[in-house]
Amino acid sequence: MPKKREQKNTKHPQKFMPIASSTRNNSQFDSSSIRRQARQGQKSQDLPVVLAPDPTLSSIQSVKRRVNVSSPPRDGERAILHNTPVDPSMYHAQQITIRGDTFAGAHDFIIQHANIGDGIQREEWRLAEQERRVREEWINQEYKKARLEARNETERRAEEERQRQTTIVLEKLIEKGLPSAMIDSKERAYAPSCNEGTRQTIRNHIVKWVRGEKEAQLLLWLFGPAAVGKSAVAQSVAEELKVLGLLGAVFFFSRPNNRSDPDVVIPTLVYQLTLILPDYRLLVTRKLIADPILLNRNRRTQFNELITEPILALGLHQPLLIILDGLDECSDRLAQVEFIEMISDYVRKGGEIPLRWMICSRVEPDLKAVFSSEACKGVYLYKGLKINDHEARNDAMRILTAGFQDIRKRFPDQVTQEWPAEDQIQTIADRASGHLGFVSFII
Repeated sequence: MPKKREQKNTKHPQKFMPIASSTRNNSQFDSSSIRRQARQGQKSQDLPVVLAPDPTLSSIQSVKRRVNVSSPPRDGERAILHNTPVDPSMYHAQQITIRGDTFAGAHDFIIQHANIGDGIQREEWRLAEQERRVREEWINQEYKKARLEARNETERRAEEERQRQTTIVLEKLIEKGLPSAMIDSKERAYAPSCNEGTRQTIRNHIVKWVRGEKEAQLLLWLFGPAAVGKSAVAQSVAEELKVLGLLGAVFFFSRPNNRSDPDVVIPTLVYQLTLILPDYRLLVTRKLIADPILLNRNRRTQFNELITEPILALGLHQPLLIILDGLDECSDRLAQVEFIEMISDYVRKGGEIPLRWMICSRVEPDLKAVFSSEACKGVYLYKGLKINDHEARNDAMRILTAGFQDIRKRFPDQVTQEWPAEDQIQTIADRASGHLGFVSFII
């Protein structure tokens, strides 16, 4: 068979890297060894050559085509040993020349052709899509971060504004109220209270009434003559309930101490309630911001807007007690009656809301009349402090004994341990007739 003339195709001058692999021993050969075998005329029938695209061009669809042994490799292709069965009709192709190198025994020469342009375009699309997804993910993260920061900033500013408004409201309440009438004011640092063990029955009854869950009456009238110990009972009950977290607010009237103005009562009560009820404070703040002159309106409007409506809207689940002590010492007799009527109206509306009221006073004609009216019928309880009952006499004796014992401890160089005699103490107690105010005055 005549030897074919070797042909060179100068149209494709690109250089390709030949890579070889043996089907017998799977050994690797470089291009120099292949060239050396070709020059020596070795026939390597078991080492057919395959031209394939560069593996770095991923995702490229390839097609195989057979070419003449004299055809040079195309762009992007390189020689790879292939173990495809050899077609006997191709045995005439005994050698191949690639860029000046002759390969002998190249029976079957297969080229894997690829459209390089399509592959590059697909790769560009893939990279562009990946970049788009990364960019979108980054944008989403930045957007979420910006939204979170904006929300936090909005909440911070809103909280600052609420604090500012709350401060303004509290200052207004203090300005219109009377802090000296509260339980722990410095003006009442030495306020009278029940001696240990005294008036225990009535005190226990009041605490039990406050803590009761199904009491029909939410108003208690504690009455009695002057200096019988009503304020002492109110002070002791308030201190005990404060420890239990059941004290809402107090106002201790006192004409000698200039605590008799009825216009300062409601702001003082509201101020105390705002300190212990955050939700109530928010409602009151909104009302006073919306109506800056609300504290200059009449008492009924203030009571409805700042006490009745917020408390009913809030729906308290915890029982609280509000105490008005010495209501008979209020400078305005009509205001005394008005307070009882407003509280009675609240009690009728309050229903199951456990906000209770206790009014301590003497039995004045106006107060007795309003408590006996239809407006208060069935909405209140009443308890009277008696003077000359068994418990009062025992309490008087207890106060005297403790008082004289304290005097002996403080002045041991002036009085003896036997002073005064037991019968002398009993005589004073009998003269007091259970009047605890008189006994306390002696001590």
